[in-house]
Amino acid sequence: FVLTSVPLKVAVGVALAFLFSSELIYGRRVMRALLLIPWALPVLLSVTTWRMFMAPQMGPLWALLHSVGVDFNIYNKEWDAFLAYNIVEMWLAYPFIMTVTMAAISSVPRELLESAMVDGASAWQRFREVMLPLTARPILFASILTAGASLQAFMVPLLINNGGPTKEVQFL
Repeated sequence: FVLTSVPLKVAVGVALAFLFSSELIYGRRVMRALLLIPWALPVLLSVTTWRMFMAPQMGPLWALLHSVGVDFNIYNKEWDAFLAYNIVEMWLAYPFIMTVTMAAISSVPRELLESAMVDGASAWQRFREVMLPLTARPILFASILTAGASLQAFMVPLLINNGGPTKEVQFL
């Protein structure tokens, strides 16, 4: 679980931080504030909402997947439950990663980015050669903290499907 959930949390958190740190995004301050909502909500409320969203026979996500021919059931299928756990854990943890990354981005001296631009570096080169090396340590630190929290993830499976999917009993 940790091997899948931590990279997912980090990827989403870092991507959102870099996206909403751009001055080209209109209303980015409001959007960043809205993206912190999962952090402010109680875990019980968030997980229960996701549980209802994915519930077989009545959840909107289940209905959408069922309409395209995907049989999704978090109560009876292990991989469906595993996917649900990863999605919910990502929802709960990306605001932390995003906040740490945005703080690291704000500490990068603008002069370095401007000089790279003057030297002809593309946006990708500026990201890879300037931003990423200067933000790597805080992102790594946040990843380690998130991995530790993921090792203690018991509440999400308990609230989503009572601790795990159950095998359907087949009678002969």
